[in-house]
Amino acid sequence: MSKRQKKFYYFAYGSNMYEPRFFERCPKARFVGTGVLWNYQLAERKYTDIDYKVNELVDGVVYEITESDMRTLDQAEGYPYTYRRYWVEIEMEDRTIHAIVYEMTPETKEMRHGIPFPDWYYKICKIGAKQHGIDFNIEQTNDLWFIRRWNSRYSSVGVDRR
Repeated sequence: MSKRQKKFYYFAYGSNMYEPRFFERCPKARFVGTGVLWNYQLAERKYTDIDYKVNELVDGVVYEITESDMRTLDQAEGYPYTYRRYWVEIEMEDRTIHAIVYEMTPETKEMRHGIPFPDWYYKICKIGAKQHGIDFNIEQTNDLWFIRRWNSRYSSVGVDRR
């Protein structure tokens, strides 16, 4: 008899919004919807990162993942050395949930400061965002690149997500 795995919500804001990439990594995951992480902004540091900033927001995708999915994500994100993982509140259209999120460690932020996205990575992020009605636009602010969202923060795609 197989043991039931504990499940968690995970908030994706970069390349993990691109479903083929994400479901290859986490085949037991389930799409839940889109959500907003308040008081953070996205930053470009070779790959997507988040920084705390009052009155800013990050649009992203919420998945339900298993413990084995989380171990896979930990490995893919370089946890705990490249990215750290912690709990945040995510506002969805009909509720607020607690989800795990990954943020670069201070050492990684410093090391990757000013390094732009590789073209292939930017395209994956852009396509993944578009799959969920999230606009992935970049504008420069104070020598850092921040991703701004322009669409409605609650978009529905109307596609079967498993």
